[in-house]
Amino acid sequence: MNDAPACSTGQTIGSADRLLVRDLLQLTLMRPLLVTGLALIAAAARASPPVECSQDSDCDPKCASSATDLAAPQKTVASFDSATCRVVRNDSLETLGCWCGESSGRTYVIYNHDGGCPLQGREGQCLYQADEFQPCVDGGNPDDTFCRPQCDVLLQRLNTDAMRQLSISVKGAACSNRYGTCDCAFQTAGTCYVNFNTPDERFDCSRDGKEAIRELGLGHGSCGCAAAPGLLALLALVALVRRSYRR
Repeated sequence: MNDAPACSTGQTIGSADRLLVRDLLQLTLMRPLLVTGLALIAAAARASPPVECSQDSDCDPKCASSATDLAAPQKTVASFDSATCRVVRNDSLETLGCWCGESSGRTYVIYNHDGGCPLQGREGQCLYQADEFQPCVDGGNPDDTFCRPQCDVLLQRLNTDAMRQLSISVKGAACSNRYGTCDCAFQTAGTCYVNFNTPDERFDCSRDGKEAIRELGLGHGSCGCAAAPGLLALLALVALVRRSYRR
């Protein structure tokens, strides 16, 4: 059902072009240009990720391994270096919330809003209810002192969640025809998602995993045919030089 990534254009150089390249190498003025073209090939080979799959079944081992890794206890948060009261803005809301920041730069934000849960855990459960939030305002002005105790509560809940061993199963595995990369559908408790447990990648657990992958339009990565961009560049260079010779 799945075909290998379609990246064949420009992967081969015809015999006539090879002869032209050989002749050009003998010309001192052409060597820097050809070296540049060859360098583009090498750079593209280093930058392009390897092809992971050519058919769906190739993804089964990777998805099984990923499920095991996701279910295992995760790294805990040592502490929050900052706890500040700042404005939270989104499409439908502007309010004050507590920003709890790690030294790594990662930040968790808690605030009160109609959605009911500003922060979810690894299984999609709510770690901090919106109605628990105590406004960080004193006399109409933001006050950071209200945020430290709330960030401490959040820290404890995050670490409790991180240390748990979860039960995660694979609901589907699919190979992207375009990129040759794997997408995995997982289920943990009553939450199902593709690749990452975020709202945009969740789906109804009653659905088929492969169907959800196709509908979400996933397929991360880039063309695995590493040399194609560089070869195209070299062919363009050869064509340019050939045209100049004909003049």
